Amino acid sequence: MPQRQRAALILCEVLDWSAAVLQADAAIEVIPSRTWYSGVWACVPFLAAEAVFSPGDWRLLPTMANGQPAAVAYLRDTDQTRRANGLALLTCEPRGIARITVFADPELVVKAGFPLRLLNTNATQAIC
Repeated sequence: MPQRQRAALILCEVLDWSAAVLQADAAIEVIPSRTWYSGVWACVPFLAAEAVFSPGDWRLLPTMANGQPAAVAYLRDTDQTRRANGLALLTCEPRGIARITVFADPELVVKAGFPLRLLNTNATQAIC
């Protein structure tokens, strides 16, 4: 899966509330690609256009990274196993989310202290 699409999929679970919580001048950056969007008018359509999924395919678990709120992302594959997909770092300000930096690298999920496979698909700490 291309990194740009993987990054969009990490964020797709938050699409329903993204326009409400993103600052008007929010940015999305995808590491290590050169994908970058600025402004809620560009960020939300990017998420909508790039995110192809079925409800329940994603599980986002809250964590912290570099002292900021973040979420690790798991994608359910064809055998129903949720596999690590990457990490989204949120830069939060009083007016809302100012920036979402997506690291489309499953190894970062492990570095954040989470397993490569999520065995308990009904995890109570899931945020999505």
